[in-house]
Amino acid sequence: MAFLFFSSLAAMAQETAVSGVITNSETKEPMIGVNVSVKGTVLGTVTNGKGEFSLSTRSVPPFTLSISFVGFKTQEVEVTGNKTTFNIDLEEQSIMANEVVISASRVEESVLQSPVTVEKLDSRAVRETPAANFFDALANVKGVDLNTQSLTFRSVNMRGFNANGQVRVVQMVDGMDSQAPGLNFSVGNIIGVSDIDLESVEILPGAASALYGPNALNGIVLMNSKSPFQFQGLSAQAKVGVMHVDNRQRDASPYYDFSLRYAKAWNNKIAVKFNISYLTAKDWQAQDYRDQSTSTNTSGEVSINADGTRTNNLNYNGINIYGDENSGGTSLPIGAGGAGVRVSRTGYEETNLVNYNANNLKGNFALHYRLNDKAEFIYQFNAGTGSTVYTGADRYNIRDFVIIQNKLELRGDNFFVRAYSTAENSGNSYAAGFLANLINEAWKPSATWYQEYAGAYLGGAPGVIPSNDAAARGFADRNRPAPGSPEFEAFKEEIINVPIGLGQGGRPLGGSKFQDKTKMYHTEAMYN
Repeated sequence: MAFLFFSSLAAMAQETAVSGVITNSETKEPMIGVNVSVKGTVLGTVTNGKGEFSLSTRSVPPFTLSISFVGFKTQEVEVTGNKTTFNIDLEEQSIMANEVVISASRVEESVLQSPVTVEKLDSRAVRETPAANFFDALANVKGVDLNTQSLTFRSVNMRGFNANGQVRVVQMVDGMDSQAPGLNFSVGNIIGVSDIDLESVEILPGAASALYGPNALNGIVLMNSKSPFQFQGLSAQAKVGVMHVDNRQRDASPYYDFSLRYAKAWNNKIAVKFNISYLTAKDWQAQDYRDQSTSTNTSGEVSINADGTRTNNLNYNGINIYGDENSGGTSLPIGAGGAGVRVSRTGYEETNLVNYNANNLKGNFALHYRLNDKAEFIYQFNAGTGSTVYTGADRYNIRDFVIIQNKLELRGDNFFVRAYSTAENSGNSYAAGFLANLINEAWKPSATWYQEYAGAYLGGAPGVIPSNDAAARGFADRNRPAPGSPEFEAFKEEIINVPIGLGQGGRPLGGSKFQDKTKMYHTEAMYN
């Protein structure tokens, strides 16, 4: 009896090995990257360079294999105990009727069965896109607009609601919301998937709040990375380009984007993967100096005056010049009959305040363990850091920004249980507008500057031509630290290291540092 007992255990532990070759039915050439999965389980693999596949399962024959590839008709093959090796021909089809999506109902389903419209980019489409990376390629998807803040920060917008920091669209990476908790929106693809680890991107334009929460008012972007079971081995990618080829803003400079991925599985039971990618380039410079001051001195209406300059508008406020927006509501009695006139201080160009060296370093580690053929446990770690520029209520120079995510997940063919955390650190980020105003206040307080300007304009300063803006401004601006000078850099370094807020860092007006260290914890479960 003991012998029979152990024999039965051995039989239960045996696995069925299935293998085969998949070819194009017309050309008879082997097909690479075809998805092969055991229907009703989490098991799956892809074909290699020779069109070959192999997998092992504890499922007792008979069971069904599902064979799918973009642009080809999905086939199902019955596996019996008598036959476990197959030669399969796939037939092309022009209609993507069997393409599988997840975003519509949070479980796998055919795109034709989806209750809503889903746009999908798979790894093949990403490889063929002319864009620098898959995230930039989203601009070519129907219903999607990308609002470009900088090279490494693009905001996904849908349904006509354009915003620099889009809080109405949710970006998810393997089921985790990639938003920065303190900002309440995603900072581009700073913590997203690299091109060589991307399996697909699904875009659901339209309200999806029932499944993804109130932030998904305008849509969802769901990025799915490759499984280490199905995509094994070492992969590397290098992209090199040239920025600023017209030499208009700055000299031409190189663009580098490197990615490395390694994945390994053992006995179709446990698998790991590592990813690292790094992008660096010199970003475009904001040099729009058109006047955006109030259209009159009294209405307060903001408009763009293409002809407005410092020489013809006392209250000039250039778009990418900061510190000149501060007229402080001051009306100096320098007009006819002593009428009040608004005058702005002399500002600093953004190019003197912002570091345009853009970069993004991100890494990923994942451990997958299959409890059985129908359930898989996953631990995943994502981390990203970078530097970029963002326009909101101010112009923010995001420096050394860090986001870290940890996830535990148990999932099967028709359920998942997921818990993850997101930690954000704003690093050395600062607001350029605050910086320029505080530099002006540091070298000469506005109360003193306006008093000197008004006195000189009205003829109260010896040697200064009265009723002349340039002369009065030159008098009030004497000893003003020039951009790039040691005095200017000293003021700048001090101010960007003091947090925003009155009295911070011992400074009465505080500094310009944007300080944020926020964490978010999230748990969810679903059964279909």
